[in-house]
Amino acid sequence: MVKLTTLLFLILFSGRVWSYTISGAVYFREGGSNKTLSGVPVIASGLANFTNQTSSSGLYTITVVSGFYQVKPVSNLMTAVPESYGLTVSENISNYDFFLVPLEFNISGTVRDQSNRPYKNLHIVLNHDTNRYVLTDSLGNWSIIAGAAVHTLTVTNTELALLFSSTNVDLRTASATNVNFTVIFNGTLAAEKNISFSASRVHNLTADNSINLSFYKSATGTSDCKISLFNVSGKFIREIFTGKIEQGAYACSIDNTEGIKNGIYIIRVAVKIDGVWQNHHSVITVLR
Repeated sequence: MVKLTTLLFLILFSGRVWSYTISGAVYFREGGSNKTLSGVPVIASGLANFTNQTSSSGLYTITVVSGFYQVKPVSNLMTAVPESYGLTVSENISNYDFFLVPLEFNISGTVRDQSNRPYKNLHIVLNHDTNRYVLTDSLGNWSIIAGAAVHTLTVTNTELALLFSSTNVDLRTASATNVNFTVIFNGTLAAEKNISFSASRVHNLTADNSINLSFYKSATGTSDCKISLFNVSGKFIREIFTGKIEQGAYACSIDNTEGIKNGIYIIRVAVKIDGVWQNHHSVITVLR
């Protein structure tokens, strides 16, 4: 069997079939202006494949034999305009230029609280650029277009405490969905109120066999923290958490609710601030 390289050599230099060139330039379209790109592979695919790269001035020249070819540049994070040229080559041809633009993908998600209530008209900011944002709709949904890269999304409304207010999203290969933010406290956080609880007070254990608690610590610095469950008479039931917390929003849960019956309970969050233990309480109702 004759190797392909030998076959191409015979075709190109036997004198019976002439070789021709396809040439053009590759540009990067940015901010309304075009800049040439060097080192971009350009492929001519036909009976055989021919490849070359753009020069330092963004120009490419591919030598082929007569025939039909699909010519296109190769770039992982960009798309070409046009995507390709279908060319029938029987002479040297030129000025087949390409314009590369960054790939764009969609990012979408919701902003809701732990009771699934939506929050509308919240700012979702892209990459900390306050000029690039979208607003959540009446269902708490939002969507924004961004280029193929890793991006940062941030909810900037300061009157809300969220489980997390900022997250990174990788758009280098595909769109991203379910980039969701969870509100755990709604309202202006008073500086003198070191612990603020979320609004949820009723826990139906027939629907979800766990008791979820969310709170916001407005005091700065690191504090020792103990979270405990008591019955309505003040009898200790169990410890939920012991450790240290910083300023910010927290969510914890009692996953093993065996032995917790219908009734009213008290969750105590004790924090040590400036060397003094402070007790903060949230009254909850448990239904079974």
